[in-house]
Amino acid sequence: MVIASPSKSFFIAKYLIYSLLALDVWLFLEEEIQTVAAVGTVTSSLESLVTNYSASLDTASWLLILIFFEIETFWISDQAAKGSAGRKLRAVRSWFYLIPAIAFYGYWSELQSFYDVAVLEDDPCRLVNDGIMIMTDLDVFEPITIDNCLSYDEWFTLANSESAVTTASGLESARAYMFSELLNAGGWLIVVLILHLETKGLLGRSENFARFSKLIWVVKAMTYSVIFGALTYWYLIGDGLNFMDGILWLLAFFCVENNVVTRRRNLSEAESLTTGAN
Repeated sequence: MVIASPSKSFFIAKYLIYSLLALDVWLFLEEEIQTVAAVGTVTSSLESLVTNYSASLDTASWLLILIFFEIETFWISDQAAKGSAGRKLRAVRSWFYLIPAIAFYGYWSELQSFYDVAVLEDDPCRLVNDGIMIMTDLDVFEPITIDNCLSYDEWFTLANSESAVTTASGLESARAYMFSELLNAGGWLIVVLILHLETKGLLGRSENFARFSKLIWVVKAMTYSVIFGALTYWYLIGDGLNFMDGILWLLAFFCVENNVVTRRRNLSEAESLTTGAN
């Protein structure tokens, strides 16, 4: 049994959301390329690649994970999902979980880098003609000028950059932003692991689902609340790109959650019919 076809408008809206998420991959990559160029960071190892391009890697891998969930929970039949086809899809998808996990480590490393700072001992106005940039916020840089070098009292050097310095306010903003990124990334990892267990069939049987349904609901509600909290923070600080990206991901995984619920209902009805026939 294949999941009942959604309405045409829902079908179009769903794949429009997926297409916009694909566009987001390019937008994040473009932003991080500009940031790396502004900071002058050298990407010379796997760790530096993950740290410098954590958002792009994270978004691209999540898009692939979403596609695999969509195939398993919507495009293949119930029997195929329970059989070898479903097992192969889940096995391949499991490898992609490594990338968000590594990206989560990248967010953690970047957050830690903003605590690895030192007070700038030189007069910042002496750096005006040296090509040094000021980090006024996370991934926001501007050249040091005579005007802005007198606008801040506290200046700091960044351990991971030789061509950028920051101020107390810039450092505080960067830390807060990276903390929200870390919470968001961790929340999504929990969501996808629960969905993986559901689609794997651990909760496929009705009696098993009834046993764990309340726990699943509580964990998901708490996790989605953390994610929504991060989105609210981004909205309040005016980060439209991350806010809209987060909303799109919530809508996309709402579609997957709907697929899972529908598939479970189909399997439960099929099981009831089989039991009744016996």
